[in-house]
Amino acid sequence: MESSPVDAIRVFVLLVTAASVVGVVARRIRLPYAVGLVLLGLAAGYVLPEAARGITPDLVLAVLLPGLIFEASFRTPLEPFRWAVSRVVVLAVPGVILTALVVAVVVHLGTGISLGSGLLVGAMVCATDPASVVSTFRRVAAPDRLRTLVEGESLLNDGTSLVIFVVALRIVTGGLGAGDAAIFFVTTLAISALIGGVLGFVTVQVLRTIDDHVLEATITIACAYGAAVIADGLGESGIIATAVAGLVVGTYGRRVALTAETEQALDEVWEVAAFVLAALIFLVVGAAIPLPRLLADAGPVAVGVAAVLVARLLTVYGLLGLGERVIERARRGRPSFASSVRAAAGARWSLAGPEGPSVVPLAWLHVLSFAGLRGSVTVALALALPAGLPDRAAVQTLTFGIVVVTLLVFGLLAGPFVGWALGRAPAEPGDGAPVTPGGETPATPGAAGGG
Repeated sequence: MESSPVDAIRVFVLLVTAASVVGVVARRIRLPYAVGLVLLGLAAGYVLPEAARGITPDLVLAVLLPGLIFEASFRTPLEPFRWAVSRVVVLAVPGVILTALVVAVVVHLGTGISLGSGLLVGAMVCATDPASVVSTFRRVAAPDRLRTLVEGESLLNDGTSLVIFVVALRIVTGGLGAGDAAIFFVTTLAISALIGGVLGFVTVQVLRTIDDHVLEATITIACAYGAAVIADGLGESGIIATAVAGLVVGTYGRRVALTAETEQALDEVWEVAAFVLAALIFLVVGAAIPLPRLLADAGPVAVGVAAVLVARLLTVYGLLGLGERVIERARRGRPSFASSVRAAAGARWSLAGPEGPSVVPLAWLHVLSFAGLRGSVTVALALALPAGLPDRAAVQTLTFGIVVVTLLVFGLLAGPFVGWALGRAPAEPGDGAPVTPGGETPATPGAAGGG
């Protein structure tokens, strides 16, 4: 029996109501909001299996994610992002590639599935969803640059993970060679960013001619989803296009087209939209994950989680932490790789004046390593696997299991861990919200994290 539009509206109202109730309860018992929503979704999917039938990759990738990603990029502070942009690129491009390869090898050796299937798992779990960690930043004195670094990585690696997924799928099905895969990856990233940049620039020029809060909010919504639709229609990455469009409107647009009153109105509109979209995403993610299958395959899932942890540690401490310190030592003319290794192991802070740390502090690396939770994009890609793909059931089980463990276990531990890590480091001057005696910080605008 087909559902009517009225049924869809009823389901939407029910989901929003459930999300609001979970939000109130989670706030009272100090449970991460995302964890509460995923738990509710898992329970709904277990008790009402038919609830998951309407959950499709298009629902997540085409309906829910573009708005959430645009909100995050639109409200990204400019100055912290300038400091973070090169680090975000390291995490979201070579870091994503490293993660996919490490997970592929470990999963292949640990579970026995083919290397190609392992590469698919690696591609799907590259996308991070650090909502629990980001929400914790509002309760501790988290520096603005650290928040931007975590949120910026989540923004961009959603897009790069989608591109790697397409590449891996074509390699597994025999439609793409290694050389062609590299060219496809680079061109897709560049063209998608160009689409988003052009559409964002055009949107800003339109906004300059208007002084109506409602109309301006409508135009930004059209920009968010238009970037995704245009890029997807051209065979490129809609998520990357949307993220870049949001950055252009949120940085260039704020300088030349938006008044202070308009900025406040748009921030409020997108903050409400992000709350609703994030709530729906975590609910549908939980409902789409088959809990009995995960419990039956706990061993392979444990191998997959271990693979993700190893890849995350190598990316954060090796590629970013050690790599930055080696470059910084070379730039200052100081000797030896060994001394750089010792500096990476023991250095805490290296400030370059008011522009922020010249290298990412060790305490921040701890937080970044803990921010590698997986979520909505990963589940959507697993649902999108072709029906005839070899090892499809095993690949889906591994992927779903990694999402559940990282979201629930690391989500629950995010608050204590982030507080411990940042408590060991002095607050950056002029950066981060003051802590009240109860341990709370004033609410600050910020993204909820991407997919």
